[in-house]
Amino acid sequence: MPHKICPNCGTHVSHKADACFMCGYRFDAPRPRFRFRIPWADIALVVVLAGLVFLWWRWDEQRWVLAL
Repeated sequence: MPHKICPNCGTHVSHKADACFMCGYRFDAPRPRFRFRIPWADIALVVVLAGLVFLWWRWDEQRWVLAL
């Protein structure tokens, strides 16, 4: 008899089952989409660091001396 495995508890259930008989997981329920979110603090930190690196690079460029 064909069966499927419950993704929640791992129990083998009938391929015709709408829900797992052990944990109640609904097979027909839409699964939530995983969305990777970057916290605002991380974005602000990257922007500040990029600005500091840019300012340091520009500051150092003004002090270049040709050594001959």
